[in-house]
Amino acid sequence: MAKASYSENSKRILYVDILNIIAILMVLFLHHSGTGIFTYQDSQAWKTSMIIECIFYSAVPIFVMLTGVTLLDYHKKYDTKTYFKKRVLKVVIPLIFWLLLMYIWHAFIIKDLSTSNWSITKFLNDLLSCKVEPTYYFLFAIIGVYLTIPVLSHLTEKKNRKLLYYAIITFFIVNSLLPNAKLLGINISSDLRFLITGYMIYVLLGYVLSQITIPKKYRIVLYLSAILGCVFQYATTLVLSKSAGRLVQDSWGYFQFYTILEACAVFVFFKQFSTCHLLNNPRASHIFSTLAKCSFGIYLIHKIIIYYELKLTGMSQFSWQWRVLMVFCTYTISLAIIYILKKIPLARKTVP
Repeated sequence: MAKASYSENSKRILYVDILNIIAILMVLFLHHSGTGIFTYQDSQAWKTSMIIECIFYSAVPIFVMLTGVTLLDYHKKYDTKTYFKKRVLKVVIPLIFWLLLMYIWHAFIIKDLSTSNWSITKFLNDLLSCKVEPTYYFLFAIIGVYLTIPVLSHLTEKKNRKLLYYAIITFFIVNSLLPNAKLLGINISSDLRFLITGYMIYVLLGYVLSQITIPKKYRIVLYLSAILGCVFQYATTLVLSKSAGRLVQDSWGYFQFYTILEACAVFVFFKQFSTCHLLNNPRASHIFSTLAKCSFGIYLIHKIIIYYELKLTGMSQFSWQWRVLMVFCTYTISLAIIYILKKIPLARKTVP
């Protein structure tokens, strides 16, 4: 079993904090790349945006993997009632607050959300279908993960370890590899699925990878596989889209084999990186811990920051300055705001 690197707070795991920071930066890179990638253009700007999309595509899966690390074996620390109470405080209450805030911002401040023919049903649809803020889909997804974890948490028991590996291997073969047969002109019934599905594969993977140490030679194989997977996503998208004259996403998906490989490679790399002697000291651990605690809040607020940055700077979303340099500007501004909010007693409940 792997020995975890801990921060000065024994409840915090160093590589989890580092991955938390890396994942939110990956999200910012994706969102700075803009929505332009979803409209195919035979241009250099579109092609470079696709490179960014492919490199950072596994951001959300990594966040879910961290949930597996910290929560899949929750029953060893507290009961299920306590588990759900903590999840409500952590995600449900902030989600309600930020959905309402984003509704006000979109409808009455920047006015890009119609309030004509207003009704309770339309209002609830705007909120609950993520029309108000599309990026908040992840919060609904993670609530679904939280609801499922109590059932699958029993896979962490030693007697069920083989079942845990069975679930991961079967998902990878049936749900991640087989669907790509369509690229060869072979259509397999969509009803053939391993039904422990969706984001739960990343919960299981996160937990397993937190418990084992992968030898160096296998880590290298994983890294190379992830790179090849990234190339596969880029090449198939480029070739198929150019042929069709429109964006073709037939090889895209969070549950594709290459996304799983990329997410695992990033996870394993930074887990190994966290064992570096220079990082295992109280000062470094405190910095990583402080930054990681702000990641959720940064996720909630960053689209507002991006909006005003674009408006004030007038920069093109396809410029390299916007897609690279301004990512760190967005991160710094969002971090500063969330850090301050966390110091205010009532406000910190909205950015736990």
